[in-house]
Amino acid sequence: MDAHQGSHPFIGQEDSSTLLDRTILHDTSDLHVKRKRKAEEQMRKEMERFDCERRKEEEWLMREQHREDERLLLEKRRESERREKYLQKESIKAEKKRQKEELRREKEAERRKAAVEKATASRIAKESMELMEDE
Repeated sequence: MDAHQGSHPFIGQEDSSTLLDRTILHDTSDLHVKRKRKAEEQMRKEMERFDCERRKEEEWLMREQHREDERLLLEKRRESERREKYLQKESIKAEKKRQKEELRREKEAERRKAAVEKATASRIAKESMELMEDE
């Protein structure tokens, strides 16, 4: 046996070296797995942070859109109220003008009627005077 071992003096050393290499490989593999897990965890956290930021941004945009919609609705309502008020004023103005014109026509009709009555009374008086003179 000694002769056999003597012809290959590095066999025992190779076994211990291989064992050491395997231990180093195993440690390196564990370190690689840990680093990979840490990187994945960091990536997961980063994705969660991005998702959270994206959700906050979307919520902010939705609130801004809602505010803008409310502002436009309020502006539209105010414009509608202003238009309604203007139309109401115009309607009242038109009604007053119509009433004034109607009153003017009534007065004109009364003046004509009075003029006709005066002319008729004057004609009757004239005819009466003529009749009296004829007699």
